Amino acid sequence: MSGLATAARHSCDSPEWYTPARYVEAAREVMGGIDLDPASHLEANRTVKAARFLTEADNGLTREWHGRVFLNPPGGLVGEFWGHLLREYASGRTVQAIWIGYSLEQLQTLQCVPGAALAPLVFPFCVPKRRIAFVENEAKRAARLEKVRAENVERAARGEKLRSEKNGPSHGNWITYLGPLVDRFVEVFSAFGQVRV
Repeated sequence: MSGLATAARHSCDSPEWYTPARYVEAAREVMGGIDLDPASHLEANRTVKAARFLTEADNGLTREWHGRVFLNPPGGLVGEFWGHLLREYASGRTVQAIWIGYSLEQLQTLQCVPGAALAPLVFPFCVPKRRIAFVENEAKRAARLEKVRAENVERAARGEKLRSEKNGPSHGNWITYLGPLVDRFVEVFSAFGQVRV
């Protein structure tokens, strides 16, 4: 994978990487529906189909999260979103949640979140057998491809190896469940990989 793609995937400037439908459907199957996606985008909600979703402009960190929450947090704000999720769950406003962790390294960060006494691995979690190929925002993808193609013209002129236009997953992932339906989480998410409770 090119350095450009790796940087984009982990940049706070480019948070629009969406969860593939198969994981969203599994979350819906476990929780019985998705009431809220507090860190979303109109394009992402075509797949998530949350009854309500909050965009970057809505700032989900300033809102209450009611019901069944699906969360693929934006890069750069994972600690803030994890802490907020724990507070909403402890308050009873969030009754169930599925958190999509974009990298195993994120687990290290979330063990040190101020005010968040519980790390993600305290809850039931799944480590998928395969890296999740997050779906790139259409506009960001077009801009990335344009940049890669322009760079490849220059590389070709210099006789250098061209960069790939493909953008494969760069890190292992994890998925955490907060809620009472632990057996259901184990049953559904075992199709993706190892589940621990």
